[in-house]
Amino acid sequence: MKLKIVAAFTSLFTAVFPALAQEITLTSKTGGLTVYGELLAFDGQTYQVETDLGRITISDNDLTCQGEGCPSPEDRLDVFSVISTDRLTRQTLADLVLSYAQKSEKIAKQKGPFLKPNTIELAHRTDDLESIISFKSDVINLNFTANGAGTPVIYDAVQIISSAPELSGGINTEILRKIWTGEISNWNELGGADQKIRLILPIFADDIYNSFAAFDPEMTAENISPNIEFFLSPDAIKQAITQTSDAIGLIYQSHPMDQTIALDLGCDITAMPSEFAIQSLEYPLAFPLTMSSNNAYAPRTARNLQTFAQTPPAQDIFSSVGLTPLVGSKIDALYLGKRFGDAIAAADNDVGLTALKDFKAFTNTATRLAATLYFAPNGRDLDNRSSALMDAISAHLATDAYANKTIITVGFSDSDGGANANQAISLTRARHVQSLLSDKNITAGAVGYGEIAPIGCNDTEYGRAKNRRVEIWIQD
Repeated sequence: MKLKIVAAFTSLFTAVFPALAQEITLTSKTGGLTVYGELLAFDGQTYQVETDLGRITISDNDLTCQGEGCPSPEDRLDVFSVISTDRLTRQTLADLVLSYAQKSEKIAKQKGPFLKPNTIELAHRTDDLESIISFKSDVINLNFTANGAGTPVIYDAVQIISSAPELSGGINTEILRKIWTGEISNWNELGGADQKIRLILPIFADDIYNSFAAFDPEMTAENISPNIEFFLSPDAIKQAITQTSDAIGLIYQSHPMDQTIALDLGCDITAMPSEFAIQSLEYPLAFPLTMSSNNAYAPRTARNLQTFAQTPPAQDIFSSVGLTPLVGSKIDALYLGKRFGDAIAAADNDVGLTALKDFKAFTNTATRLAATLYFAPNGRDLDNRSSALMDAISAHLATDAYANKTIITVGFSDSDGGANANQAISLTRARHVQSLLSDKNITAGAVGYGEIAPIGCNDTEYGRAKNRRVEIWIQD
């Protein structure tokens, strides 16, 4: 099932209209630019004007138009649809679009009654006109998907839940993989009673398959156990798990519950789906919901809606329905203690006590934000997901909350190579992110701690990829 909002917005989407070759004056809202001439064409996004200096093409962004040739409100319409993941309700998407309209000082009017159960129609106009346009067939699709390409706007997670006493201490990757594929199908293989293991998924499980495949390439939709059961809703799965001890359930949920099972990642590293672990993507089954256009020509309003979705008002809307914001969580004392314990337990022989003491001294004076940036396989550039997060992280760090704080980018590496070389690599990564923040007018320091404090097991490629990262720390 897909949810869809169809929104009509004044300002951009139009065909060439009859009132051409008439004089107009275009003025920037700041008053720094004025263009005078004959309007030759307007495609809903750009003006083509014949001026005394020749023909120019200029974007409609932040311009006011005066003159008989200016496009009328009826000529300036954005028409696009928002196709959503099943995790977001119609009302949540409506709240998002209406909140954007309010922030932009535009008028939004929700249409009804709904003609289709999966469709909301919104009309959006820049003036006080009450007329509602007819929707056209050539709408722009603005996809709102999980684990997709585009602008990350919020986080969700898959949780493993069970009341089985055999899993009370957590589940490691090898056992999870064998249950997933059906190689382990009875609890007696895990020291329990002689009864079948029930693996229960929601009926809409695409994002679960994608999350597990990204975590372990053997856990795909194609090789999942044939004895799998599908339930209609997460609530039904939760109810089944609380009533029986023979089942393992996989659900979409950002916040842990009593039956949530910890993931044993190896090397004495475990992960639970806390808000911090999801924001930092240290919980392996966390994933972003992203927005992107599937059309090269996306109206400006559609593009601006993606930008707005990363702002605090939009993040509050998403958070109110149980999803996890992109940024904002800070490390707590319990997590920090576990983190240092993991650093000691996983340290290779060439990581000296002095390096561990230096790291501990640093963590005593600073607070870590959950925002974490990971690197592409070449080890030098941010991966695509992290690159897409830079705007949201930069905007967060630019708020007044950090005005009198010291921001530090802290680099880490995997354990391949020697400790000295890895320390140098980690510092290079920290300086790379420092430079990216500088481009956003944010001043930050940079340090590197090499292979200290892994968040993934260096025995696996997945774990090594998690360890090639830069964290953001704050000092008073």
